[in-house]
Amino acid sequence: MTCPAGRVVLSPGGYLTGANGAVGMDRIRPNAALTSVTVRAAETDPFGGAWSVTAVAKCAFAPPGLTRVAVTTLSTSADKSVTATCPAGRFLTGAGGQFTNGGGEVIMAALTPNPALTAVTVTGDEDAVYTPTWSATAYAICANPLPGLVRVAATSPSNSTAAKAAVAFCPAGTVQVGGGASVGGGGEVVIDDISPAPTTMTVVADEEDPFAGNWQATSYAICALP
Repeated sequence: MTCPAGRVVLSPGGYLTGANGAVGMDRIRPNAALTSVTVRAAETDPFGGAWSVTAVAKCAFAPPGLTRVAVTTLSTSADKSVTATCPAGRFLTGAGGQFTNGGGEVIMAALTPNPALTAVTVTGDEDAVYTPTWSATAYAICANPLPGLVRVAATSPSNSTAAKAAVAFCPAGTVQVGGGASVGGGGEVVIDDISPAPTTMTVVADEEDPFAGNWQATSYAICALP
């Protein structure tokens, strides 16, 4: 997904259609120039159904101080997290992440903007025993503070229902500029949707395999005055 000429990416997102929990997004990446968003997904197990992946880019004229920060872990064969932090005096407008060499066996468990909106943490959990090495990258899109900037979170009930959704609503008078998601499930739950709308952020998650434990989905909306 490429922004119109003269505009840049404030926040990336993406969603899957027809995946039914059998596919996990492993890349929601704003490019270095902040002009496009790439979303990639892989089947976690062989899946005979038809499915598609859609990239979403929130585009606008560049605010002052706009920059992308990328931080990548070492490549190992263990679950891992990585945090990208904005330069001093700048705050998040959006967040992205990716796993390299995950082979469909690494689940995006969290793409979480912190409450202060100064950093984003990306967490990857292995779906099963996975011996190849892989790395995780966090992307923070940062700018001088937008007026009215705030993070809002909404969490689904914690239970063993196989699919859940959470919708974070921006405060009255503000609009959604970015966001993120997190899920439980220890590598058995995939995020299907991180879908921005003008004033909301919707997160949908599904169990990748039957999972008897309780888990929850959380949606994060980054909001600001229009």
